[in-house]
Amino acid sequence: MKIVAVVDRIAGDIAVLLVGGREIETPFPLEYLPPVREGMVLEFCIIANKSLEEERRREAKDLLSKLKRRPTAGE
Repeated sequence: MKIVAVVDRIAGDIAVLLVGGREIETPFPLEYLPPVREGMVLEFCIIANKSLEEERRREAKDLLSKLKRRPTAGE
């Protein structure tokens, strides 16, 4: 899926983007963008990453298991 956004303005370390045909105002950290200026058109390509999703689920499950095994206060 590709999404087009226009840089509306830059406020500090945030670019305010107008996203999609409805131009939804969306703040976005400049650190995750290439060098941009007001009026610049950006294209985002969004891809689901199943392998990374599964890895994150495993990590969360492992962390939850560790937390459940920890003794509670007073034990």
